Amino acid sequence: MEIERKWMVQGWPEQDFPILIEHHMRQGYVSVVPTVRIREEAAADGTTAFILCFKSAGGLARKEIEMPVEESIFHQLEDLIGLPLIPKVRRTYLLPDGSHLEVNHVDEGQPTEFWYAEVEYPTVEAAHNWSPADVGLAEYLNDEVTGKPGQSMGAYWVQTRKPGKIDPDAASTDDTGNTNNGGDTSAETLAVSSAAGTGPSVNTPVNGKLANIPTAAATGTGIDSTNQLAFATEAAADAADTGNDSTNQLAAAADAADTSASIYGKYRDTLPLVMNEIVRRISVHNAQVREKTGDGIYEHLESRVKGEQSMREKCDRKGLPQTPESALADITDSIGLRIVTRFVDDIYSIVNYLKSFPDLRIVKEKDYIRHAKPNGYRSYHLILEVTVPYEDIHGNNPGQYYVEIQLRTIAMDMWASLEHQLKYKHNIANEKIITSELKRSADELASCDISMQTIRTLIREGNREAAQCDSSKAQ
Repeated sequence: MEIERKWMVQGWPEQDFPILIEHHMRQGYVSVVPTVRIREEAAADGTTAFILCFKSAGGLARKEIEMPVEESIFHQLEDLIGLPLIPKVRRTYLLPDGSHLEVNHVDEGQPTEFWYAEVEYPTVEAAHNWSPADVGLAEYLNDEVTGKPGQSMGAYWVQTRKPGKIDPDAASTDDTGNTNNGGDTSAETLAVSSAAGTGPSVNTPVNGKLANIPTAAATGTGIDSTNQLAFATEAAADAADTGNDSTNQLAAAADAADTSASIYGKYRDTLPLVMNEIVRRISVHNAQVREKTGDGIYEHLESRVKGEQSMREKCDRKGLPQTPESALADITDSIGLRIVTRFVDDIYSIVNYLKSFPDLRIVKEKDYIRHAKPNGYRSYHLILEVTVPYEDIHGNNPGQYYVEIQLRTIAMDMWASLEHQLKYKHNIANEKIITSELKRSADELASCDISMQTIRTLIREGNREAAQCDSSKAQ
């Protein structure tokens, strides 16, 4: 169940909230009534996910089912839609109360571009009780449109992508050699119409572009992810065309494919909850340090659940089967955090803070700051086993999930990023010279980190002495 409130906003928030992740997306609709959406999500860490989503009708609360699909299937569905997808940039901010604010910039550079924000909640009661003023967003979130007609992305899709409102030169050629123009309303493209008093209706025929996807019945094999997608898509089209309890048909089709399509199985939706809890704790520590010293303890924090394809590839590299057991028990980075600090001491402060929690067990710990790798790489690595009130892969509840954390200073992070780009993404002729220069640069940056740490220590000691002197005079 998706429970969220929505506001129209202007730009990114001015407050200095931590940005958990930024995505560059493209999304489109196979059907608007009921909602069948495809979305491409490219994250800052280079991973890209392709998602098929089903949504029931509703305002504040509605059922939402998402499943990952292969890139090739995504592009087949994009061809089926036959209209330009909607680009948008989403930043997810961590709010002081632990909730997440998702701010979206839609169709940047177009006459119709706009911004909106959403906050998701665990219950309807929590949604009703939440106030933007409690997190300092009373002015920013002052135009709520939750449940209002015409304010959904689906409605925006109909308003801006219907025939006559897209680039007439954006034509594509189907498998038979026929040309599909953007404004065509034939069975080869999405046909959108509006009948008086009935609102937008959508006719979504499944054409020959998906005919080559075999169904389970046709192949005689089990329902694999490709067949599940065909089954779900055909169900969506049938539901939209016939009007027979379409939401239930879509939900049934998606439920049949949802968990088995993910390498994380039924535990997929638990991973973001675990990740968010660790992010929340670190953010609380950051706020405590900021209140005490005037400075936060980290420069920025990135978090992610490892993408489906990346996890499958890692299973293959390790010679493991592509199963939830491999992804969650044998591999330890399904959840990953990278924390970048300004000073070395802040890294050890965060590590000691995490060690203070009885429900966080250190599985593995590598201090590459005090003991740098031969190539100059410096970082602090932790693998945590986190106890949470959710079932785990072994059937335990409370269960345990792995979380990998990398901690670096800004200088360490810069070196690691450049080293990866320079050495591993190109064929370098003078590898020994380059390796030597990278090592020398790493040592110089390490010396810089020590110098900056010393400067901060001197400043703080001077401030303490001045404060003590002022206190003595006052007495």
